[in-house]
Amino acid sequence: DNPMQAWKPYRAKYLAEYVRLNGRRGASETCHRCPPSLAPSERPSALYRCCDDDCFLLGLVCRDCCIDAHKLAPLHWIEKWNGTFFEQIDLKALGLSVQLNHMQGSSCPFPQRAEKFTVLHTNGIHHVAVSFCGCHGAPDRPTQLIRCSWYPSTPFRPRTAVTLSLLRLFLTGNSFGKVPAYDLYHTLRILTENRTRRTPPNRYRVFLRSVRQVRNMKAYARASRAHVPNGIDDTAPGELAYPCGACPHPGINFPVDSSHLPRFVHFDEQRTMFIALDANFRAKNAIVSTIAKDPPLSDGRGIFIPSPQYNEHIINHASEADIEACAGLKAVKYADSKNNRGLRVTGIFGVTCSRH
Repeated sequence: DNPMQAWKPYRAKYLAEYVRLNGRRGASETCHRCPPSLAPSERPSALYRCCDDDCFLLGLVCRDCCIDAHKLAPLHWIEKWNGTFFEQIDLKALGLSVQLNHMQGSSCPFPQRAEKFTVLHTNGIHHVAVSFCGCHGAPDRPTQLIRCSWYPSTPFRPRTAVTLSLLRLFLTGNSFGKVPAYDLYHTLRILTENRTRRTPPNRYRVFLRSVRQVRNMKAYARASRAHVPNGIDDTAPGELAYPCGACPHPGINFPVDSSHLPRFVHFDEQRTMFIALDANFRAKNAIVSTIAKDPPLSDGRGIFIPSPQYNEHIINHASEADIEACAGLKAVKYADSKNNRGLRVTGIFGVTCSRH
């Protein structure tokens, strides 16, 4: 079967339905979601609709029903029928406010409102009205945001947040599809401009910081440091670099006593970890910032050695000439060339598993 050839006769039908999504879709003039007890003459006009593809609020509804349907989806895009065409309107403008630190349906007796709050989500950049909880014993604002899966831009009175859904989407796309943060952020900007016809506030640096911080937290979580008292501060050097899971590790995936195993398993190649060493003498790192401006988050706890040890080694061996064991190896000469002076790092030497 040829799927594309079979689809061609249905193009006109699909096109008509696709264009129909941009109109009123046969919606009635009054709200169909209001209580049935209301008489037809008492029903309010249906002027609002949700244009998010994952929202099942079908048809047009009134303002109150639109707000009620989106109390659990405050980051959807809403459009209002002005008599001629649909125009975008924020849920914030309709009166929806996101209440944090309280169960759905309950209100906070001491709300602390933040009317100018920006949220970056998978479908764009939103202006949201947020009400923080001001009750006695309530957690601080960043904690309230994290508990609703919004990552705060700063630990001090944040006014911007990035949803964890967006961060997961980027981290997966960046790892497997090599999607740059710049491209994803400007995709969100274009999606927002197409909806609102206005340029959203620039939150690119906020997005970059959030990505770096979440990556750092995931590294500590994978190393099981979240379940240890004072886990981050007591992390040992190299503890965030987890070993190759397919290699033999006695006591983990390979028995310490292998005398009872079949004979072919007793070969050294079955019990030996093979490693490969390689170096890149052109992986430069220029001194363009300082530790005060750009502090390391896991200095020496991952695959790189701690900065104090590295700096001490550089001071003691900066003027030492490298020994060229091979006459045809030009990489060492490039590492000591004039263009490489004044750099923090002129190359990287790595060790990795050569079997897996």
